[in-house]
Amino acid sequence: MNAYNSRRYNNANRRSGQIGNNVQVQEEHETLRKKWDMHEGRLQRHWDSLDQDQRRECILKLNDGENIPRHPEDSAHGGVLSILVPEWNLRDLTDPDEDRLLDIMANRAIPDLIDQYRVNDKDFIEKRMETHELRVNATFRDAYIMFIDSDQYGQAVQIPRSKMNEIAWAFRMGNMLPKGIGEMILCRQLFLLQRLNDVANIILEEAGVSKIPRKHREVEQLDLAWLTRTILSNKNSPQLASAPVAPTADAAVDVLEQGIQMLQVPGSRSAPQTQPAAKKVKEDPFPDPKDLIRDRKIAYEAYLDSLASQPAMFAREVAGWFSSRPELIVDEKGRSLPLKADYHASGAVLDAAQSAIKAAAISSYADQLLSRLDDAGSDKLRKSIILQELSNIAYLDYVRLQSLLKRQLTRDSKLFKRVSNGVDAVGNPNIKLKGKPQDVQNSDPPLHILLRLCQPETTPQKAHGWNEQLSKLYLKTDFDKYGATLPRDAFETMGLLSLSAAVNLSLAQKGPVPSRKKAQFFVTRAQELEAELNRLKKDLGTVLTKKALDDGLIDGALERLDEIVAEKVGARLAFLYEDLIQDSFAYLDKQYDNAKANGETDWTALAVEPQEPSEELVESRKQRDKSRSSSRSQLDILSSAREPVPAPPTIEVEYEDMVETFKNLIGQSESGKAVGWPAFNRAAKELEFNLIRTADGLNHAFESSKYGCKLLVVSPPYKGKFEGDSALVLGQRLNKAYGWTEDTFYEEDPGKYLDETYSGPDSESDWESED
Repeated sequence: MNAYNSRRYNNANRRSGQIGNNVQVQEEHETLRKKWDMHEGRLQRHWDSLDQDQRRECILKLNDGENIPRHPEDSAHGGVLSILVPEWNLRDLTDPDEDRLLDIMANRAIPDLIDQYRVNDKDFIEKRMETHELRVNATFRDAYIMFIDSDQYGQAVQIPRSKMNEIAWAFRMGNMLPKGIGEMILCRQLFLLQRLNDVANIILEEAGVSKIPRKHREVEQLDLAWLTRTILSNKNSPQLASAPVAPTADAAVDVLEQGIQMLQVPGSRSAPQTQPAAKKVKEDPFPDPKDLIRDRKIAYEAYLDSLASQPAMFAREVAGWFSSRPELIVDEKGRSLPLKADYHASGAVLDAAQSAIKAAAISSYADQLLSRLDDAGSDKLRKSIILQELSNIAYLDYVRLQSLLKRQLTRDSKLFKRVSNGVDAVGNPNIKLKGKPQDVQNSDPPLHILLRLCQPETTPQKAHGWNEQLSKLYLKTDFDKYGATLPRDAFETMGLLSLSAAVNLSLAQKGPVPSRKKAQFFVTRAQELEAELNRLKKDLGTVLTKKALDDGLIDGALERLDEIVAEKVGARLAFLYEDLIQDSFAYLDKQYDNAKANGETDWTALAVEPQEPSEELVESRKQRDKSRSSSRSQLDILSSAREPVPAPPTIEVEYEDMVETFKNLIGQSESGKAVGWPAFNRAAKELEFNLIRTADGLNHAFESSKYGCKLLVVSPPYKGKFEGDSALVLGQRLNKAYGWTEDTFYEEDPGKYLDETYSGPDSESDWESED
């Protein structure tokens, strides 16, 4: 077995006219990335200026423009294209209210090929093989394709069956695939990259750009005729006129030794150890988005109640925001901003309060939208408007959590830099990763995934793929080990971000995707409000001193903050977000009336009017404040205005341990006992809750018809235990969802039903590992 140098091999193939698809994919990706880096703004501006007919004309200028499917299911025009690359269709690419073409272009230009393979292509092709019998019109013996992050990406290898056991792990990790499947993935990537490069050229030429990165193609473009003959499904025929056969990544070269070397487990110098296969866990689809959204509403209300009832918890939140402030990060020249201790301590109070209230406001607004959706009945126009708003709000929450995770990861980290004289959309210092996420892929694979998750180009669809990988890395027993390497807040945000991605994906399956043009009132006004509050920090004075923060003494800080916000901005913090929700509903009603009056079914978005000048805006808020019927908002932290949940009848349970488990959660105090993750799972099972293993693998959904079918979605706790703040919040959630108190559960006859072999919930394996 001879190892070989891939670059030399590829050059030899080039000289003989045999350039593999994998090499073409790498070259096309490099060219597209250069175009995007140089001309992203020009591409965006020119494409936005085109109407649907102009966009259609632009797409049809491609060599095979007439063969482009008219919609994702159109096999009449595109044949196998509608199955292999359904996103490449005229309807979606030319929609004037969306920028699907540029979204696809960004998703193919920015991420590395290995990331595109993992997130966009591998699972897609495997699913199409199941649903459409997609396959290659050829047979390969002992031939496989490696997908690794190097210039061997997509390289074909032959592996004798006698050697398969040595690299079985590579198949489990997804780095090695049978050649037929690998070829379809490469064809999908190459087709999209070639078309995107060509359409980018057309757009830039129309925009008057003269210097466009180009690379001469030494092999004919992958065309529809070759694809139709080479890739078959139950929906297309192999019979087609003869056409030149495009070369494949074939070359049955024996590179087993180098393949094994390139596919070493990160950090290992020797042959990788065979990893035990994880026990199969039944995975159900994402729960209904309505259930997920209503669970989030209860969770964020429980969080507000916990902050209101436990000043020490709010003090810890403020300290977390103080220690993760972006001013601590050095810029590209190694400079940090000067410390203004009391100024930053006061700003941290505002950040902590605003973050909690904004999260609760978003979830409350989404829940109210669901109620309006139920009331819409058969009114398709109203439903369409509400569904678009829901989609946008879900994505806003996803971006909020992305930003939060990024901030938490910067604490005491040298991986980030602050852009000097640069701020983000709401006025915060702009923070960027110094290198690339993959720089830590070998040394810290989980951190690599977290860094991917907080990058702006990581959409909910991509996040789902990364979350699946993260779950596989630490499946079942290793959450404890992983929790020890992360700050607590980043670990908990990771679970929330995963759940937010699930909400977005679940909504996308049933309605429109997020739009940057339609239903933008709440998104725009929320951003403007956050920027306005950030500007207020210079006027906060000593809401809280640094010394008081160090001592955990923040009594009165929230009251002082609310007084200043009311004076300078026009209303207290919670009412600012409550008014935003009311104004957003007024905008949606206006949008509906306008569309209905114009007889629109595919409605045109109303413009979001500019806000009043600052002084007039503050005064109008103050006048509105005077007419309120209540002095407290449903979103308040200071003291809860939310109605308590009536306590249900007491519940008899079999084991004393179960009574203790729920008492420790629901009656949780600062000194309460910790509750283990296995104990919580066991107690929920004994109460006849069903476990729904959500598809991301990081969150667990509990549901029981016995308690009103209310969904409870819980992430595994930090270091495997609910204690302190996490236990307080979970206890509040159980109270708000089911009305449970510490006196709800009792054991009628201690020991009567106790199995002699059972010594407590933590003595057995976690419920989640059962089939």
